[in-house]
Amino acid sequence: LPEVPIGKDEADNVELRRVGEVPQFAFAFKDHLELAEALDIVDIPRAVEIAGSRSFMLKNAGALLEMAVTRFVIDRLMAKGFNLLTVPVLVRERAMMGTGYFPLGRDQAYAVPEDELYLVGTSEVPMV
Repeated sequence: LPEVPIGKDEADNVELRRVGEVPQFAFAFKDHLELAEALDIVDIPRAVEIAGSRSFMLKNAGALLEMAVTRFVIDRLMAKGFNLLTVPVLVRERAMMGTGYFPLGRDQAYAVPEDELYLVGTSEVPMV
């Protein structure tokens, strides 16, 4: 957008306007990470060790909250007529061909040669 200023980092952000009164609190603010760590609902160090920077793991009430939000959405979608599916993670070659992942993506797929199966990366492959 042309009206959005280009900046090097967040220090270059420009406040355009404020709406309403800015509340005043008698305590120091905590960011989302401080709150999550205090509530013991994330494990950032373990996630970074396993998956690298900018990764996270939800645990305890954090994992339950994520599941609750997911279930909330699923319930509403099913009430509107959507079907809930859990799909196979290993498929035959024809499913990979039918969705266009093969032949060009063959070198990027994990194969189980003795069973003539391939590990899918996305759910549309077994749904075809």
